[in-house]
Amino acid sequence: MRIMIRLLILLAVIWSGWWWLAATFIDRGADGWLAARRGEGWQAQVQPIATKGFPSKFQIQIKDLSLADPETGVALRLDSATVSAPAY
Repeated sequence: MRIMIRLLILLAVIWSGWWWLAATFIDRGADGWLAARRGEGWQAQVQPIATKGFPSKFQIQIKDLSLADPETGVALRLDSATVSAPAY
C-alpha cells in the first residue's frame, strides 16, 4: 500500500511540474509573439496574460487586447478572450 501511495504522490508531482512548465512556455510564447509584433511596428497592448485550469486544462485568459498595424490600418480590440486546451 505504501508503494502505491508513493507512486501516486510521485505521479502528482511529475504532472504538476509538467503542467507548470507548459503553462510557463504558453505565457512566454504569447508574450514573445506580442513583442515580435511590436518589433514590426505594430501597436500591441494587453494586460498580463494568465494561464489557469490546473490540473486538467490550459485556459489562457487575455484581457484588454489592442492590436493595430499602422501600415495597413487594420486594428483589433478585445475586452477579453479565453482559449482552452486539454492538458494531456
